[in-house]
Amino acid sequence: NASYMDFNSTRAQLEKELLLEDVLRIEDMPSYRLLC
Repeated sequence: NASYMDFNSTRAQLEKELLLEDVLRIEDMPSYRLLC
């Protein structure tokens, strides 16, 4: 089913973008900078 595959790829893309946002948010935290 093509639409099911499209849904999965879109969902994967959204999850990847959310993950990137979380990483960027963590890197902005002062505690993260202290750990590095």
